[in-house]
Amino acid sequence: MRLRDLIPKVKLLLKINKTEQDILNVHVGGNDIGRRPILDLMCAYEQTFEALFTLLPVFKVGGSQILRRTTWRHSADLSAMSRSRQRLNIYAKKHNPKTWWVLRASSNYSTTFGARWSTSHPERK
Repeated sequence: MRLRDLIPKVKLLLKINKTEQDILNVHVGGNDIGRRPILDLMCAYEQTFEALFTLLPVFKVGGSQILRRTTWRHSADLSAMSRSRQRLNIYAKKHNPKTWWVLRASSNYSTTFGARWSTSHPERK
């Protein structure tokens, strides 16, 4: 999913799904790398996630790192794309450490880092 599609998708899902959810894990941004300059993409990340935190104030929002790829849609320069991917992953992780966790590939496929809160919120009891 592209970054610009995240907020409209969440709004649609909130209309459809009326269950009590409190955690949202997003995997977004990989398809944006190479389409726009990395600094523009970092600004878009910040704006999108600020809007997301406003839209879902009691949610814990987390994301998975953009993983390595053997090919990229918008560039044949794997080295440049890898550097951009790493920069964006670091930026996303540092952006809001209180509400952001990172899932990253490891030997057991994925591991959650920093997700040590309760999944039940006092506001929902």
